[in-house]
Amino acid sequence: MSTEKQDQNEKLSTQEGPIESFTEVYLEVFDKFQEKTGLALSMLKRINPENAKNLSVALKKKIREALSSKCNEMDSRITLEQKADSLYRFGLSGVETAFQNIVEVFKNEIAKKLGTSEITDEIQDFMNEISKDNSDWKKKYSSIGDFKKGMAKIEFNRKWGFVDNTGKEIVPPKYDKVSDFEEGKCKVEIDGKRGFVNNAGEEIIPPKYDDVSDFKEGAAKVKLDGKWGFIDETGRNLVIPQYDDVSDFVEGMAKVEIDGKRGFVNNAGEEIIPPEYDDVSDFVEGMAKVEIDGKRGFVNNAGEEIVPPEYDEVSSFKEGIVKVKLDGKWGFIDETGRNFVVPQYDDASDFAEGRAKVKLDDKWGFIDETGRNFVVPQYDDASDFVEGMAKVKLDDKWGFVDKTGRNLVLPQYDEVSDFLEGIAEVSFNGKFRFIDKSGKKVIIL
Repeated sequence: MSTEKQDQNEKLSTQEGPIESFTEVYLEVFDKFQEKTGLALSMLKRINPENAKNLSVALKKKIREALSSKCNEMDSRITLEQKADSLYRFGLSGVETAFQNIVEVFKNEIAKKLGTSEITDEIQDFMNEISKDNSDWKKKYSSIGDFKKGMAKIEFNRKWGFVDNTGKEIVPPKYDKVSDFEEGKCKVEIDGKRGFVNNAGEEIIPPKYDDVSDFKEGAAKVKLDGKWGFIDETGRNLVIPQYDDVSDFVEGMAKVEIDGKRGFVNNAGEEIIPPEYDDVSDFVEGMAKVEIDGKRGFVNNAGEEIVPPEYDEVSSFKEGIVKVKLDGKWGFIDETGRNFVVPQYDDASDFAEGRAKVKLDDKWGFIDETGRNFVVPQYDDASDFVEGMAKVKLDDKWGFVDKTGRNLVLPQYDEVSDFLEGIAEVSFNGKFRFIDKSGKKVIIL
């Protein structure tokens, strides 16, 4: 190698500062890859121009999707000289092997740049995409999909299956339709019937259902003869198909419907809440909204009606408390069903940090989790508490109150932000600055 070339390579291998973004990593590694493997690409182009073109396009378009979003201090040295020099000795007959070696080196260098010895699924799939263009096994199939989590769809005689990243046929192409793998399982269809295979190619649930969903919380919805039920991951019937409609499991409970009425089953297949409500919601914090004859209440996951359906509107439980509306006024109920704030306010927010906004006679104040009105409605506007502070507006100016109700920052600013790590941005007469929770001006370094 000439002295000029050595100097150039040494210059390429020297990093003048930390690279912070994945885009910069891509650019640096790709530039060095191109520089030191130009001969390989040139040789490959003579034999298979399409492969060389695909490699170049793939590197530019796909590597950004493959790399992690951030990386800090990275080793900038790349030792590709030996690989590049060996390509010439391989000759035309060795271009395929040389190409694979360069791909492997590129993959390893990306791993080093990211400071990890592991290749992410995205990077591995990207390398598989490049590699498959040089693989003999691809000629067996009429179509090959993109690699996802180490598997790619294959088509042969209008039937579908899967290969792994070595080209090994894991799922023979015998199905009319296949989905992508999710949590190691894939939906398959043949002759209008659906089932599942695993990523070892085993047909764990034979195609016998009219429809199936992906697994959620260890169960999948299945449809047979117009009725829905559930199976577990072994194919065992958790709930025999008997309902007109069902939902996925959330917090161990799934909605079921029959004859227009709705209830719940648990993940053991037990009908905990019989279908007797006009509408129900998913469970949140162990509670679900139920509705009957236009009135709303709550049930818990033991099937108990904690709040009878008697309210016009209800929100979802937050911090163990829910707001409810009756005859145009808002109040609050706890998880036991106790109405600790009788509906009396014109408007209200959900609880945040143990406090909730309430509105009365067009003015806003705050209550605590006991229902105590620790800030009497007096402000024109207010926000939820963030980091123990809430924004309040009076006479078109903004300030802050703390969770005891103290007006630590009097309303004096045109605009204010929520506090973030103890600092808030405020503006007055078009000028911006930062303040701490005592209202003192701070300088951000």
